Amino acid sequence: MQWDTGPNAGFSTGAPADLYLPVDDRADRPDVASQREDEGSLLHLVRRLLALRRQVAALRVGPSTEVLHAGHPLVYLRGGTHLVALNPTREVVSVEVSLDGRLLLGEGVDLADGRLRVAGFGHGVWELGS
Repeated sequence: MQWDTGPNAGFSTGAPADLYLPVDDRADRPDVASQREDEGSLLHLVRRLLALRRQVAALRVGPSTEVLHAGHPLVYLRGGTHLVALNPTREVVSVEVSLDGRLLLGEGVDLADGRLRVAGFGHGVWELGS
C-alpha cells in the first residue's frame, strides 16, 4: 500500500524511473494517509482484527482449528471456543451451523436458527456459548 497521494506515493523524492519497484499510478490507488481517516477502510479492519487476536487466545498460534465447512463460506472453529467465517466471493452464501454465539467482529454476517448467512466479501468471528 502506498503512503500518500504525493509523488511516488510518498516513498521517494527521486525520479520514477529510478525507483526499485514501480508505484501504482492509478488515481484511486489506496494509501495509508487516506485510510487512516476512513474508519471503514481495510487499514482499520486489519487493526481491529489484530487487536481481537491479541485479546483472544484462541485466535493466536497454537489452539486447534477444526474446519466445519471448506467451501464458501469457509467456516472453522478455533480452540473449540470461537467460530470464524469468511466469504471471499461476491455472492451471498449460507451454510447450516448448529452453534450459536456472540459476534465479536464482522460485517455482512448473520448466524441464527442454525444457519450462517455471509454476504459477498463478508466475515465474522463469534465467541461460542455467549
